Amino acid sequence: MSIRFLIMSDTHDDAFPAPLPPADGILHCGDLTNAGGLANYQHAIANLVSLTAELKLVIAGNHDVSLDPKWWAANLNPGRDDPLEPQKAHRLFHVAHGIHLLDEGTHTFTLADGRSFTDRFGAGAGANFPIPEGVDIVMTHGPPLPISDRWQLDLGQAGEHCGCPKLWRAIERAKPAMHCFGHIHEGYGVQVMDWDKAATRGFGPWAFPGLHEDELEGSLTQTTVFLNAAVMGHGEGDRNAPWGFVADFGARRQAGS
Repeated sequence: MSIRFLIMSDTHDDAFPAPLPPADGILHCGDLTNAGGLANYQHAIANLVSLTAELKLVIAGNHDVSLDPKWWAANLNPGRDDPLEPQKAHRLFHVAHGIHLLDEGTHTFTLADGRSFTDRFGAGAGANFPIPEGVDIVMTHGPPLPISDRWQLDLGQAGEHCGCPKLWRAIERAKPAMHCFGHIHEGYGVQVMDWDKAATRGFGPWAFPGLHEDELEGSLTQTTVFLNAAVMGHGEGDRNAPWGFVADFGARRQAGS
């Protein structure tokens, strides 16, 4: 049975899109806030709670600074910053209904009706936390970088590539149904890799600005859909819509066995 996701990233406090149609799962690829802060996390959580979905999976971005205890401890401003903010922020997410703030690693989720999927979150390069085969979805904050002049989802403001080649190699090995990310606002869009044509790097681009009702099918065993889901664009007030993604992971696994 298919599972429907709505995918977003880089909402930076005030760019959260609403209203949105119901989904089975919401995936947020980081930068919920512009600079952390408990009040800002509470605002982001309230926005997520307002959406209709059984599961809401969230990862931290580079702007969600106090969700990283090591970074916070190393950059703490004594006398101004609360040294316990990371613990307090994590507790906010733990008590939020239906929201899972993911740690790096592999996670399996089962919906109430038995449909399931495996999610892999890695904050850095894929080599840091190797992505195992059989993972359905990979969430990272930043994009990968393949060897291809047709790759556009990591292009910065000056047209420069900002992705991670190590992450690409990990995705290439694991071949998930979908890899979603953000971070590079200008790279918003979707591209599809047909791994059977890897020698030609069979990229789109297939970008549909404004899409949130339409669905991308992710069911082929040798296809990965790449989504840069940055909601905040580059210009002031520039906003992108979340992506919709539908996949029958069970059928995909059976086809690949």
